Amino acid sequence: MATTRYRSDIAIRTLTGIAGGYLLAALLSVAIARWLPLPRIEASAAGMLAGLLAWPPLMMTAFAIHSLPRLCAGFALAGALLAVLSFWPV
Repeated sequence: MATTRYRSDIAIRTLTGIAGGYLLAALLSVAIARWLPLPRIEASAAGMLAGLLAWPPLMMTAFAIHSLPRLCAGFALAGALLAVLSFWPV
């Protein structure tokens, strides 16, 4: 029984890290590209590079936080904040 719970915990953390980390990295990329005072192409490139650098730590965070509800709440809060920053009129 403990083995099933452990495996489901790992599966949920993996899916949260992959999907949630990708979503947060994409939103970070958009937010940086919109808010940097650079020409559009350079801001897009900088945002994409920042998103690529942010995804691995987000994936590691999914396994570093011990509580799954806290992990999901943190990812949701960060996603909401980045979504507001991404689509706020500049």
